Amino acid sequence: MLTPRLTNCPECADIPNLLKRIDCKLAEYANGLYNNISFMLNQPVPARAMIQLLAYKRILTYKACNPDYLADFCIDKIVSKVIRLTSGCYIKPIFIPTPTTSTTSTSTTCPPRSTTTTSSSSSTSTTSSTSTSTSTSTSSTTSTTTTLPPCSYVLLLDINGYVLRYILSSNTVTTLFKSPNNGLDLAHSNNKLWLNSATNIYEYNVTLSPWSQTFNRTISTGSVQTGNGLGKSPGNNNKLVTIDVSRSPGVIVELDVTNSPATSVDIATLPAGAITPGDLLITDTVQPKILINLTNVTGGANGLYQYDYNTGAFETYVPLGSAAAAYGIYEEGNLIYLVNASGQTYSLLPTPPYTITLVQTIPLTSPVSAIVGASQLSECTEVILTLPTTTTTSSSTSTSTSTTSSSTSTSTSTSTSTSTSTSTSTSTSTSTSTTSTTTTACVNRPTGLTNGNLILAVNNPGDPSRYFANVSVTYACETFNYFRAVPTTTGSEASFQDMQYSSLTIGQKIYRDNNETNCILVPTGYYWFQPNIIDPITYFKNINQISIVTIVNGVITAINTCDYVPPTTTTTTTPIPKFNFIVRTRSREVLSPADNITIHYSLDGGSSFTQYGPPLNPSTGYPNYNLSFGLTLPSGTNVLVGIMNSSNGNIEFGTGQNSVDFTSKCGLSNTVAVTTSNSATNVYLNVAVTGGALVSC
Repeated sequence: MLTPRLTNCPECADIPNLLKRIDCKLAEYANGLYNNISFMLNQPVPARAMIQLLAYKRILTYKACNPDYLADFCIDKIVSKVIRLTSGCYIKPIFIPTPTTSTTSTSTTCPPRSTTTTSSSSSTSTTSSTSTSTSTSTSSTTSTTTTLPPCSYVLLLDINGYVLRYILSSNTVTTLFKSPNNGLDLAHSNNKLWLNSATNIYEYNVTLSPWSQTFNRTISTGSVQTGNGLGKSPGNNNKLVTIDVSRSPGVIVELDVTNSPATSVDIATLPAGAITPGDLLITDTVQPKILINLTNVTGGANGLYQYDYNTGAFETYVPLGSAAAAYGIYEEGNLIYLVNASGQTYSLLPTPPYTITLVQTIPLTSPVSAIVGASQLSECTEVILTLPTTTTTSSSTSTSTSTTSSSTSTSTSTSTSTSTSTSTSTSTSTSTSTTSTTTTACVNRPTGLTNGNLILAVNNPGDPSRYFANVSVTYACETFNYFRAVPTTTGSEASFQDMQYSSLTIGQKIYRDNNETNCILVPTGYYWFQPNIIDPITYFKNINQISIVTIVNGVITAINTCDYVPPTTTTTTTPIPKFNFIVRTRSREVLSPADNITIHYSLDGGSSFTQYGPPLNPSTGYPNYNLSFGLTLPSGTNVLVGIMNSSNGNIEFGTGQNSVDFTSKCGLSNTVAVTTSNSATNVYLNVAVTGGALVSC
């Protein structure tokens, strides 16, 4: 990947010139902030650029006193970034005379950082009037250790447990070590590395450069079952972030690994059906964000999701297209990078239109075969997804008379104000302001607002949550009909955002949280609108029409009405035939082989078999299984029945109540044929086991 560098300013590579440019730009920003506050211009604050400039100023100030300070970050790596950040500031270059010596050093080269130790048995030193110094030694011993800048690389995890160091700029991979614990994903800090399995976190003490690792301890995840995705909480070396996949839908949780077992705190609930292929990323910004790749989302809204770390609020998502199968996420150079299992690396522009580009493919060589996760130091993660913005422009012109003498005054910032008065007694004032609806639009929110709720997701008793706020109006309405069809409130749940509003009309702003004075608006989404703050479940279970509001950057852009349509019921006198399975082993009706089994059936001679129900759990025993639970089987239906193990391998079985026939049938290659009738049809399936294990055929 090519990185352009600004090199048309040779004198700018001097530290004094760079510091002067930074001071110029910071002064410009300070003047803009003063005008922003004084005149209530409501302009965006360039906080990120200011923070970067202050950081570069500190580095350059230290390097001016000690050229060896941060030797890996040489001046030619900094100069182009400073010139870009200080564009528009023109300064008079400072030229510093350079004395003539026989030894010349320049700060624009990039040698590797090294430590050199020299021992000499004799030396000779000669100094002339031209400042020439020569040193000669008869013997010397030199050792060199190269230290990589901490943000110049990421760690990758291979499916076989290999931990790799990857440098994007050179597209090079170094194998660091192989963990015996494999792991679903990894995270690391300056002195720790963590790998996770479903129920454990494996912690290593590490030195990043030069690399070394020592296994430290195993931490139980307690009640949390972790899946793909692991990250470190910013600023805390004892807190990790992962997905609890034991719940449906999954929940983003924060794990405190100070002790074992770890304790957990919920952060956010994922959309219904969502799974993460392999990674999540936590940013070290003023308001930390969680970036997570989600697939299989109900409604099809798959992509890179962004949540607020502190509040758990969903903010936005970006469809990933060809990069959807991302197993690793990291950042570099104001871009987000996504890596799939085969090493293909995509860049994602974090601002609209969110351009995705295939950059390169990581060279993976045996025994490394597939990437399953990535990790980056939290202090290196500063890029977040930027929400689309809407711009509103207003202008006003006024004219007044005066009797003063001629004078002219001009003030320039993001908003421009010009005032002119002459002896002709005429004064004209024109102001133009541009505001973005994604920034704070007031000092204090208006008074007299009404408290209410916006519903994001609901579920009926025993069902997984249906998250519709980031899907569509249609899915939000379908979910209301699903939710309203079950009248009871016991066991129902609702996820909501409390808010304040002035009226339910298009163009109105919706402020986040009840009884607050700040101007924070609710995120973009599709919500059920609740005009009060009574229990949301009670409210929506007892009405037949709701308003679904579309909110973009805190402003209502559409209002749709959704009516509850009761489900129709049909009564028939035709008896439903009972088609029961009774599973047996040898002499008892409780199956206890070493492996699970699955029952498969085909109707009316079809060649395609369907699995009936989940795998049967040998630890709980087996009741009768009524095949008509999800099917209507008229009398005379021909059914073929077979048994396989949980890996879809054929196993031996027989039929008959109290029968000794356990081996006459084989999986789906030799099935049992049964014809249903209007009376109960019991099918006794006898599973062949030997020594507690299933018998394959």
